[in-house]
Amino acid sequence: MIRDKIIFINLLFFILYANSFGQVNVAPKVKDTTVTIKLLQTKDTTFSIKTKNDSILAFLLSKETKVEFALKNTKLDTKSPAWYTKLSLRQSFQNKNDKAEPAYATLIFPKDSASSQNFSFALGYNVLSGRGEASLNPFIEWQKNNLSDKEQNAFMAGLNFQIPLWPVIKYGSDKGKKWTLYTIAALNYKHDSEKKTEGTQASLYFTPSFVGNDKKIALLPDVLSNNCVLDYYYNIYGGLEFENRAQVSDPIYKGKTGRWYFRITGTFYPLSEILVKRLEFIPEFTYRNAFSNTSAVEERVNRLTKLSVNLVIVSKEKSKFADVKLGYEYKKGCDPTVGFDRQQVNTVVFKIKI
Repeated sequence: MIRDKIIFINLLFFILYANSFGQVNVAPKVKDTTVTIKLLQTKDTTFSIKTKNDSILAFLLSKETKVEFALKNTKLDTKSPAWYTKLSLRQSFQNKNDKAEPAYATLIFPKDSASSQNFSFALGYNVLSGRGEASLNPFIEWQKNNLSDKEQNAFMAGLNFQIPLWPVIKYGSDKGKKWTLYTIAALNYKHDSEKKTEGTQASLYFTPSFVGNDKKIALLPDVLSNNCVLDYYYNIYGGLEFENRAQVSDPIYKGKTGRWYFRITGTFYPLSEILVKRLEFIPEFTYRNAFSNTSAVEERVNRLTKLSVNLVIVSKEKSKFADVKLGYEYKKGCDPTVGFDRQQVNTVVFKIKI
């Protein structure tokens, strides 16, 4: 129990005071001075403080507890985030924003023969404020590989929207664990240069995100384990996809396809304390089932297995700008959304994520 204590809070963004009757936002306009807020509990109450960097402190206060908060030398930051912090460079926008895979490229331009190109990137810009977890990204995406027998060359442009369906407050005890469901929606134009088709795509994915305390074994999605031998977390995605190939050079490609979508992916950090998470293994499995299809060339079931092994050269946490990695990529299967035909591909690539 906390009685008659003074707590100094720097860089405060707002205070959220919640009780059984609702919630009250307390956001005094503070300059270089001290403002004191005194509270007397009438019921058992949860009191949470959200700082400007989105970290959250939580207190469980009993009845008749007296608490005094002093906001000292505090300024409310009303500036918008810098424009470059809203720019994203990644492999695609199919993942939750903070779990996006890095873009990669292998480019060879010999003097007397055809060039060799293998790259995968998506570039977007969040047009929302950037303060919350919601994002709306106009984006372009280009997936190309002419190093394999079944060449790939697909270009996409459209909108991607991500938002948690409800907010999460991070409590400090097991009883306070919360979770939310992220929604990832996209609508885009697609041009496949190999199959000579043009059309539109739409997708709607959902992925659960749990908040939990550090445990040696993490059982819930999006919860990082705390194990010096092997740290890991995993994510699952489910949803729907729709594709309409409206303009085609060969009539067999024309048609509309609706698919069920499921994907599970994990990230493993062996000897994370010793290696400081500089080595990562990322297995992934995707399953698509066409519940509606008028195209003669698309199969009903498409599976894709991937494995990435990355050596982190520079982390965004330290550079404050980008993740830079050297990685090995293994793919086996088919991904009709980006024109990747059924095959097996192994590559060593340079990766970057902003």
